[in-house]
Amino acid sequence: MKGWQMKDLKDLAARAGGRVLVCGSAGEASEKARDLAEKVRLYRVKGEESYFVALPDRGEENDRILKEMHEKTALEFEEVTG
Repeated sequence: MKGWQMKDLKDLAARAGGRVLVCGSAGEASEKARDLAEKVRLYRVKGEESYFVALPDRGEENDRILKEMHEKTALEFEEVTG
């Protein structure tokens, strides 16, 4: 991941009430994201095993946020919420 992608990703996640996490596993990322909201959706950045985006669960709003993140960063995401 390039530096500008990380900066844009962090900015977009923060605006959506979420955050970018660098963790060794989805379980670790899920633990770190528990303080965001009662229900959190966790997405792995495809091709980056240690980078996750945690967003409060807002249903279809999350799809819109992820689409915007993809458009601005060219990164793709896969949900890993357990």
